[in-house]
Amino acid sequence: SAIDTDINTNNDGNNVIIPKHCKLITIDKKENAIIKFKKSSIKLKFDAYNHKIIKYDDIQLIKYSISYHKYSTIEIFTKTRKSYLIRFDGIYTEALLNKIQEFSFIDLTKIQLKDSDSSNKLLQIQNDWINGDISNFEYLMNLNTFSGRSFNDISNYPIFPWIINDFWSQTLDFNEEFIYRNLSLPVGALTEKRLSKLLAKQRTKSYLYDSCYSNPFSVCYYLVRLEPFTSKFIEKNGLISDDSEIFTSVGDSYIKASTNFSVFRELIPEFFFFPEFLINNNTDFNNVVLPPWANNSPFEFIYMHRKALESHYVSSHINEWIDLIWGNKQNGEKAIEANNVFSPEFYDSIYDDQSIDLNEIEYLQSNTGKIPTK
Repeated sequence: SAIDTDINTNNDGNNVIIPKHCKLITIDKKENAIIKFKKSSIKLKFDAYNHKIIKYDDIQLIKYSISYHKYSTIEIFTKTRKSYLIRFDGIYTEALLNKIQEFSFIDLTKIQLKDSDSSNKLLQIQNDWINGDISNFEYLMNLNTFSGRSFNDISNYPIFPWIINDFWSQTLDFNEEFIYRNLSLPVGALTEKRLSKLLAKQRTKSYLYDSCYSNPFSVCYYLVRLEPFTSKFIEKNGLISDDSEIFTSVGDSYIKASTNFSVFRELIPEFFFFPEFLINNNTDFNNVVLPPWANNSPFEFIYMHRKALESHYVSSHINEWIDLIWGNKQNGEKAIEANNVFSPEFYDSIYDDQSIDLNEIEYLQSNTGKIPTK
């Protein structure tokens, strides 16, 4: 077949070569590559002088993943917490993984296919979470990974929720429910005044929200003090003339997300583990203004924010937010009832329309974001 001619095995059975339709995806670029599976490593060759070597001993998982609502990607996770996102034409991805399984030098337990393997693994992780064996943070990261979200893809970046709605008090009492955001509501429905106006406008269209809760602008907006996000932000939006154009205050950003008529952004994982993104890192921007309860310390903010994520209240209600993003309230009648309806271009169902231009949809989603796989 055409696929077989592009997936070739040499005489000693030690190499599989994909001579085309392969790109290494990173935040700042997409590089054409040739991928070779050898006895002890995977080699990504970009040209005669540049390549990457990934040793099998370092690999934790090779995952068959989703890109633009198609299984066209593998992501290789290593024990050193690096990952490599590699995209093919869809037909080559499945053929490649099937071919890999024929080689004795590959540990098949490290390869995860798209259907039963993923479902069984996710069910195991869900049970671990229910039993308290993994944290809320770990569970949310797994949901992101299993739905194809990746730290390597700015248009498909991991999604986390706003947890706190009090960014002005001197202290936080995690036993007080009023400090938390209502996790049963999408971010666009957090204030009644905005929601009522959006519902009134919905009479002329079939959805509430024109922008997605995760998109490249939001990611760069939050991470603008770090490269390559600084450069990406400037590339997309031009030179920054004043601080009003960037992420300057956690509290102000929450107000925008909960009241502005064009901003419905949720958070990114860095809000729960990475204080450096809140600090001026050789840029012209000031440090992010933090809530009083963080005592002007990015490390204290991350500690308190993560503590809130793992609190009893959030542990009891995070499933409601999960239903909005990945579950039964993501689309359909229950999404309508939950005021959780976005523009049709953000959903994978758009690919069922035979009349659409797939390249146009992919271009749109790469810039405006997309709803995760359910």
